[in-house]
Amino acid sequence: MKLRYLIPTLVAFIAMFTGCTSDDDPIYLDNIHVSTSYVTFAKEGNPVNITLTAAGDWSIDEASVPEWLTISPMSGGAGEQTLTFSPEAGDSRSGIVKINCGGQTQEIIVEQELVDPDPITVSQALAVIRSGNIPSSALKVTGIVCKIQEISTSYGNATYFLSDDGSYGSDNWLEVYRGYWLDGEKFTDENAFSVGDELTIKGVLMLYNGSVPETVQGTASVVAINKSLIKVDSLDVETVPVEGGVVTAAVTCKGNGISVDIPAEAQSWLSVIGIDTQTGAVKFNVMPNTGDKRSATVVFKTTDSGKEYSSQTVISQEAFTLPHGKNPEDPFTVAEAIAKCQEIGATTDGEIYYAKGKISSIKELSTSFGNATFNISEDGTENNVITVFRSYSLDNKKFVAEDEIGVGDEVVITGKLVNYTKDGVVTPEFSGNVYIYSIKKADAPAAKGTEENPFTVAEAIAKCQEIGATTDGVIYYAKGKISSIKEVSTSYGSATFNISDDGNDSNALTVFRSLDLGNQKFTDENKIKVGDEVIITGKLVNYFKNDVYTPEFSGNVYIYSLNGKTE
Repeated sequence: MKLRYLIPTLVAFIAMFTGCTSDDDPIYLDNIHVSTSYVTFAKEGNPVNITLTAAGDWSIDEASVPEWLTISPMSGGAGEQTLTFSPEAGDSRSGIVKINCGGQTQEIIVEQELVDPDPITVSQALAVIRSGNIPSSALKVTGIVCKIQEISTSYGNATYFLSDDGSYGSDNWLEVYRGYWLDGEKFTDENAFSVGDELTIKGVLMLYNGSVPETVQGTASVVAINKSLIKVDSLDVETVPVEGGVVTAAVTCKGNGISVDIPAEAQSWLSVIGIDTQTGAVKFNVMPNTGDKRSATVVFKTTDSGKEYSSQTVISQEAFTLPHGKNPEDPFTVAEAIAKCQEIGATTDGEIYYAKGKISSIKELSTSFGNATFNISEDGTENNVITVFRSYSLDNKKFVAEDEIGVGDEVVITGKLVNYTKDGVVTPEFSGNVYIYSIKKADAPAAKGTEENPFTVAEAIAKCQEIGATTDGVIYYAKGKISSIKEVSTSYGSATFNISDDGNDSNALTVFRSLDLGNQKFTDENKIKVGDEVIITGKLVNYFKNDVYTPEFSGNVYIYSLNGKTE
């Protein structure tokens, strides 16, 4: 490569300059118009004229005029003017001439017979980049597309990789970062080129982040394309099922024969079982999958006149997933686990199952033996339970603390299932290799006497006795049944009545001058009746008068809910 090929050039940066469009378009600024912003000269030095139209006085920045160029005139007034650019004989040089008018600057790119460099190989481009002596001028590079990251019709650019042989190795590629299509046009077709096509691109090289050899964003564009003589048109199966099978690739080949390269790491499950060069059908055998989803990039090759062409496709296979009840991500419900126990019978089938439920009771938790026996059900009650017999804790480890589990905790249990039978009693249970696969601790109950966890009447009476004859100012909630009604006054809008846990007037709590639902006044004397279930809120006190204590709600009192309704 000749050294003069590496001289600085501004061709790749035309779009960056103010007022520049295509070579022959007139340029329009408010104060100054030029017929073109890009002037080229023959190496013989022939003069070129352009037209300038100015709204006022204008002048050319003398410092911007290259020493090999003369421009006449250098200044003028408003109106249209012809400018003559007269270069000296020469070649491979460029510059930017600046014309000022009314606070605006028009830039004119001037070039004289810039020598277009011959393309270099990807290997040569990598050597230039790694040498640290990277030219600022755009170079041409020819390579085979070995990977496409994206061809974006939204942004009109593409990011892809070139190598000399079409392979995508660890250090044999050049990344073309957000480059453009032919002649710098934006991409309008997501399939403009394919892996295996030979492209010649022109752009400025760089070493990104100290390690990635690539073209500077937006500088590269495709100069020429040589479509590969081999192309993968389709696969008859988009994703191979977990059980495997035969996959056929439809290949168009205009070269001499077809060969296939399968990555070494995929050869244990993927193999070629037939190539029909007449129809282009390539058949693969895919083995059953017992693990995660897997895929392989398969390369198809052909040759012509001693030159190799390639294309590629990806063959993917579904992941193996355990069936329902044997998959921790898809466990049995407790009802399904009970049904499975009944199906299995009194002797375990040796299979490992999973079931999800809530701990309804704990029979024993031994930190000495490190295991626990407890029941789980769908809703956390003792209805329709399955027993978890001598289970270990999380990660199949022994229990070391009694509070590791609690009633209400949601757990996934794993182990063997059996319909345990003893003395004529059948108990569906997890028994054998049992441990807690996952646990979600039940939310701690709200404090007693709160909206979420109201006192019983008995608890509210105890709180009154604790508080004494003077309220503590705290707002409490208590739930009970109206056992008697002393008064409902629509005049005062309040009511005084008793509540108890069982609806009887013994062990009752007085609700003194309570307002109605929503803390509103009573407007209906029949709004409440004996037997209604209520939640009352207000201040509690052990009211003392005439040597008699009366536990009651007294102060800021109203009915929070009436027979389950809050309004």
